[in-house]
Amino acid sequence: MFSVTFNRVRLTWPDGTPCLDDVTTAFSPGVTGVVGANGSGKSTLLKLITGEIAPTAGTVVVGGSVGGLPQNLSLRTVDTVADLLGIRAQVD
Repeated sequence: MFSVTFNRVRLTWPDGTPCLDDVTTAFSPGVTGVVGANGSGKSTLLKLITGEIAPTAGTVVVGGSVGGLPQNLSLRTVDTVADLLGIRAQVD
């Protein structure tokens, strides 16, 4: 069982620049980290998964809930990761 599945996903930017071409992959349920160099597409993947942007072709299927930390985090040092993800009640 997979929590997130990309099936032949293609993403082309409005100016015609290709971003993803025929990507098929799956992420298992549980915590998954995505790491990579700046500009490598990590935020774009998350936007596809959350539905903030739609693929040009193919499908992204999400089973269950997905959480992510925004790049522009607040500077409130009292916030925990659970606070930032909005899941404090579930982990307390």
